[in-house]
Amino acid sequence: MKHLKTARFSKPQLLIFIIAFSLIGYLIFKSFAAPNPALPGDLNNDNTVNVTDLSILLSDYGTSNAAADINNDGTVNILDMSALLSHYGQSITANTNIPPSTATHNIDGNLSESDWNISTQATKCVIGTCNNTVTYGTLWDNSYIYVGVKVLDSSLKNDSANCWDDDSVEVYIDPTNAGGTTYTSGDRQIVQRYNDSSLCSGIGSNTGVLHAWAAISGGYSVELAIPWSLLGTTASSGKTIGLDVGVNDDDDGTTRDSQLMYNGTASNSTDQSGFAKLSLTGTPTGGPPTGGGGGTGGGGTSGTLPKYNISIGSKLSNEDAAHQDLELSNDKTLSAGMIRLGYWNPSYNAPAIQKALDAGFQVELIIGDTVTAPGPGTASYASLATTAATTWKGKIHYFELMNEPDLNGWTADTYVPYLKAGYNAIKAVDPTDVVWHGGMWDKNSPTTFLIDWMAREYALGAKNYFDAFNFHCYGNNTQHGSWSIWDMVYGSGGAGFYDTTNVRSIMTANGDSAKPTVCTEGGNTISSVSLTEQATDVALSLKSVDGIGTGYRKTQAMFIYTTLDNDVPGFGLLDANNNQRPAWTAFYNVAHGLPYP
Repeated sequence: MKHLKTARFSKPQLLIFIIAFSLIGYLIFKSFAAPNPALPGDLNNDNTVNVTDLSILLSDYGTSNAAADINNDGTVNILDMSALLSHYGQSITANTNIPPSTATHNIDGNLSESDWNISTQATKCVIGTCNNTVTYGTLWDNSYIYVGVKVLDSSLKNDSANCWDDDSVEVYIDPTNAGGTTYTSGDRQIVQRYNDSSLCSGIGSNTGVLHAWAAISGGYSVELAIPWSLLGTTASSGKTIGLDVGVNDDDDGTTRDSQLMYNGTASNSTDQSGFAKLSLTGTPTGGPPTGGGGGTGGGGTSGTLPKYNISIGSKLSNEDAAHQDLELSNDKTLSAGMIRLGYWNPSYNAPAIQKALDAGFQVELIIGDTVTAPGPGTASYASLATTAATTWKGKIHYFELMNEPDLNGWTADTYVPYLKAGYNAIKAVDPTDVVWHGGMWDKNSPTTFLIDWMAREYALGAKNYFDAFNFHCYGNNTQHGSWSIWDMVYGSGGAGFYDTTNVRSIMTANGDSAKPTVCTEGGNTISSVSLTEQATDVALSLKSVDGIGTGYRKTQAMFIYTTLDNDVPGFGLLDANNNQRPAWTAFYNVAHGLPYP
């Protein structure tokens, strides 16, 4: 038997081989793109893990070069070599296109439409140690760019002041594909948090963005429809934009533990150069999207206070299931973020409240609903407030202490003890809950009654017992007169009505200039104005919202009363036959960033 001779490298030969191989890797690395975040081990971003990537890794072996540090532990070592070899020979098809929408999308977070392909992986760990699985997809039509994201995560949190410190999805868009290191007017960062019916503050306005989240097996999903008009551009096949998707992860209920990114870096919020370059392809054939009310995952949370909302009051509890469904489906199509509901009988009100939460709305509860003086006693009222805050703790964070107390026999002197009792009861359950003053409306009577009432409240020590002043702002907020509740609250801007003394001036004099104003009933009735005037009043009321509510004729949040016309006839956005009045269109257009009229 002949023995085969085995070729052996001498030590000098082996050293020369390693040096040559590393030099080749260095030259290749300098000639090719950055690592491919969608395929670990693809260091030259050619969508295949092969000998070229191995050569690059060897050239950086033992260094801290992040470009070859596959597991992001700060050193290029045997662990990175193992990761590369585990993917050796694998390849992917690069995601460079955004296909056209061919279906009509209901923005509900479920990503159930036939044209979705949620398969692009986001695997680039840019902060911390990542343990989530993230996939996403994109679509476009002439009005919107659609982004769908699925996140598999066994520990989901929504408990922080900052959205990025909780589980949340961030979408970055550079509509001109400039790839710059600063954001310009059309560039956007859109942030949707898990279990939040409102968008978080990102970069640039998010007006008109349709958005929702949904609970899925093993995690959650997010669906966005972002208007091209918001981005300051138009869509056409062949157009290239910059886009990236990031996912924040909070596993322990404190701050952010990690962040996954598809293509960019941890500096995406200031630097667009790492965004993926994606081109629009094909011809869209789908219809205009609907929905976008915030989420379908089982209840709103504290989050950002929605700007555009609907006041239903006691009616939802008193309606049959068919009318409840009609109400909530319309409110969702309108993109209302919060529903205002009466709360006077915990067991009777609970099904309607839960139904609104399950539909993805945040809910604001009116403790006692409309209470006639002298009331049940402060102890009894505090008990009802405690029950509400305890029963819905973690699901409802906004409460209002009575509806229109000024119209139901109360005075400041008799109301303030109830205000204090209700406020203390709710804050004892959860100090982060927000408690609003009862919605005040003097039926536009030309008197100083409302102003005098609030002055008396401050004299009685009410300052620290409401987190926002709340009024019912019916009417046209551009008109002035002794009858105008807008003038009573803000003054008339020099038109001669309540300019010296008004509710806001009294608040300022008592150190409450930073306390916001909200309106929990706005709009108008066609028994007093025309259909066109009703629509105008709805649009103007919604446009008063700036999310702050401390400026002249500015509100932090607006609730339009109401959608169905089956409570007080004439106020509905729908008529008695459930047909849309012009006011319905006014609400829809403002909430979706469309012009009205």
